[in-house]
Amino acid sequence: MYIKNIFTFRNFGWAQPNRRVKSVKTSSFLLIFFSFLALLTACDTSPNSELWTIQGQVMGTYYNVKLAPNSTAKLEALNSKVQATLNNIDQLMSTYRSDSEITKINQALVGHCTPVSPKTQSVIRQAQTISQASNGSFDITVGPLVDIWGFGPKKSNDTLPSTEEVKRAFDQVGYQAIRILEISGKPCVIKDKPREIDLSSIAKGFAVDVLVETLVKEGFTSFLIELGGEIWAQGLKPDGSPWRIAIEMPDTQMQMASHVIEVDRMGVATSGDYRNFFTYNGKKYSHTIDTKTGFPVQNGIASVTIILPSVALADAWATALLASPLKQAKELVEKNKFQAVFIGRSETGELEFYRSTEFCLHRGCVEEVSPK
Repeated sequence: MYIKNIFTFRNFGWAQPNRRVKSVKTSSFLLIFFSFLALLTACDTSPNSELWTIQGQVMGTYYNVKLAPNSTAKLEALNSKVQATLNNIDQLMSTYRSDSEITKINQALVGHCTPVSPKTQSVIRQAQTISQASNGSFDITVGPLVDIWGFGPKKSNDTLPSTEEVKRAFDQVGYQAIRILEISGKPCVIKDKPREIDLSSIAKGFAVDVLVETLVKEGFTSFLIELGGEIWAQGLKPDGSPWRIAIEMPDTQMQMASHVIEVDRMGVATSGDYRNFFTYNGKKYSHTIDTKTGFPVQNGIASVTIILPSVALADAWATALLASPLKQAKELVEKNKFQAVFIGRSETGELEFYRSTEFCLHRGCVEEVSPK
């Protein structure tokens, strides 16, 4: 059942053609009930428009911003500021840009401390904190394993990697070899072992957080932002109704909601296993990699949705929980008092639902529809 004015999102991943996608985010959990224009940037400038709309493309994906109009702001100027804000994050953290700070870190020799901006420092520091808190389930260096399982740039799933190939890739993974230092008061990143960083599973969320700050400084109090599957909702629409978000059922054939929630001043992120996978000899292999074994996870979790007051944290934690054993994931959610909902699969293939104790108990989240 679909409900009018429900906003849901689609995650296209942060990648350009022939670039690896190391994030374990899936591609299509919440479907937005508005269409992206086939333009790099677009905005609704109709003076009678109930909502201002800014749309565009960045980080290899799309963004869409809906705002209650501000009498002191000009939409065209705001459109340019939104694009510039997102372009700045892209410039710093993309793996497909040869001049980005992440590329420079990846190309640097072991032991060399690569200067980075405060923004890149902040994202890597948050990622490392979540890696430690999740017992390594979240790891921004997991790329080599993603690649050898066929989810990298070549995307070959004709055969499974050998045990030796998995071991070689496994030896190139480990967030512990990445450290942040300060030299003469300026941040830099050093690698203790050969490593490559990919911030796909947190940078888009961080970009949304930065954009929220930008819009608030411009005097906006009510808006919805969606960037590549990461979402922030704040305030009410001009008609007084809340922003509504539908969490999609993990089904590759149909698109229907399992939950509909209303959120205010909260970020929402979902990760799942049912859009990016392959089947070999009758067995399903997801692009979500278990960093303890080097193999795709087999934990029975189909999708995880997290609601947090930071989109970057929601983005990364959704990834971390999807990559964790189910028992550990539930324990982490309860320990940290997260608002979360898991959709799992039983041994017979039936969907099972688990809502955290905190899910939709607080202001900012109202569960409206849930599965029977």
